[in-house]
Amino acid sequence: NCGSHRGQLVSAMVKANINGIARYGKCFHNKDGSSCNPEQFYHNDNEGSRDAVKTSLSSFHKFTFSLAKTFSWDYFTEKRYQALLGGSVPIVWNNHKSLDYLPDPDAALIVDWKQYDAIKASNRIQEMAANETLYQTIFEWKKRGLPADFVQKLFLSSDFVGCRICEYVA
Repeated sequence: NCGSHRGQLVSAMVKANINGIARYGKCFHNKDGSSCNPEQFYHNDNEGSRDAVKTSLSSFHKFTFSLAKTFSWDYFTEKRYQALLGGSVPIVWNNHKSLDYLPDPDAALIVDWKQYDAIKASNRIQEMAANETLYQTIFEWKKRGLPADFVQKLFLSSDFVGCRICEYVA
């Protein structure tokens, strides 16, 4: 899916030499599981295809491309949560409910998939990556705590990350 909207945006940022963004997967990846401690892997998966590996890879970067490859009305990729758990800022597509599935509207960089502008997004990321004070403002939401409706949504999924933690411990 390297030529999709996602691929075009990532490609433009790579060409603009935007650094500090985790990119994993088949296209444009800049880090893979071989750089992680195998004990961190989900069932020793080092292909960057499971949650723990993607979370670990995200933790090496200030930002993580967490863009779904498809645009569906109610589809949200798990990548946004992997980035958040890794302490990285997810870059996500804006769809009709994107903000409803984030712990806070400020917790991610939102890119409008209908009218995305790679240069504008690149400039915003560069500005935030270069200014640590500005970058830290992204994390102010953590001081406010998780809204009850967001926590409730997390438990609606049969693939809740808490269940993955239990699987790993088991």
